[in-house]
Amino acid sequence: MKSRFTAVTIILLLISTMFVGCNSIEYPNVPYFAAADKFNDDGWRPYVSIQAKDNKLADVVFDAANIDAKTSLIQAVNDGTAAKYKVDASLADQLKKCAKALIEKQSPDVFKFDEKGVTTQIPGVTLPVKEYFELAKKAISTGSNTSAERITEGAMSFEETNFDKDGWKTIVYIFGASNTALAINLDMINAKGESKKEVGKDKVWISQMNIVEKTFLADQPKTFFEKVKLQKDGTTKDIVGVKVNISSLYTLLKDNTVSVVTATSSPAVSPSVAPSPSPLLP
Repeated sequence: MKSRFTAVTIILLLISTMFVGCNSIEYPNVPYFAAADKFNDDGWRPYVSIQAKDNKLADVVFDAANIDAKTSLIQAVNDGTAAKYKVDASLADQLKKCAKALIEKQSPDVFKFDEKGVTTQIPGVTLPVKEYFELAKKAISTGSNTSAERITEGAMSFEETNFDKDGWKTIVYIFGASNTALAINLDMINAKGESKKEVGKDKVWISQMNIVEKTFLADQPKTFFEKVKLQKDGTTKDIVGVKVNISSLYTLLKDNTVSVVTATSSPAVSPSVAPSPSPLLP
């Protein structure tokens, strides 16, 4: 009887140690951020934003920016545009549950997934969410972007005051998170509010805007404007494949995304106590 009692006690102590180990991780009080390298087939770019407070993961966002740079997955559900973007409302709810679970467990390493990317450790979560936890691991290991960019959280847009002689004016849409541009949409609109891209008649212009967008997202504002310079006619030799005048969008972007104050980037960080993954955790 005594040996059986001792064995049970040891098992309970081991389980208790596993729980304490995960919750005793200390994180530097800095922002953490990571995003998928590209948009998925449905036009979404998943990202994870984390803020540590009192050396704990305190604020966590699992979301995805739309390729049109006008909304995020969770925002589309909240503002009633989910149907327009063909968003599964249950996914938004499940991402919130995942974020809450990460705060509770304090480490993305404790979650396990099957070959489809599904976990059974979070009640109410049945969709594939592995990618978000992988991004959380990446975010924690690399830190966040706090350089000279000035990117507002969420969707923002800027447009010219006047229409050109052909009846168009430039409008720029950007979706940002953690001081990072995740999606950008360079377009023009007419007096009716019609999009030049959606009208779709100028295929050459549209394709070149797509090149500028990809370059901007790859470089991010500060580097983009260090590399890309305009000639007198508003064109640039610094983006291969782009020959159209980009002066209006260049000015809108520079005036609204590059700060006059230069800050330093936060260093890559790691928790002071390594997490202890355990299959015993729910």
